[in-house]
Amino acid sequence: MNLPTGLPVTDENWEKTPPGVQLMVIRLWEENQILNAQVSQLQTQVGELQGEVKRLNERLDMNSQNSSKHPPAIRRERKSILKQS
Repeated sequence: MNLPTGLPVTDENWEKTPPGVQLMVIRLWEENQILNAQVSQLQTQVGELQGEVKRLNERLDMNSQNSSKHPPAIRRERKSILKQS
């Protein structure tokens, strides 16, 4: 079996590795690559969601003193945000 690209094993050690172990190493290496890609995607998604939570919390903290909107509009917006949660 060919040594997978990027696998940190020397050609010499790979040649000494039994075929069954090589197969298992290849499968685990491929699974690891997939999981690393998924972790990266999830980290991006978490960052986006944290930004959205921050933005929504800032909207919930608005009142007639710190907003240019009329108080009833603020109350309606709060109810709308709370319903989304």
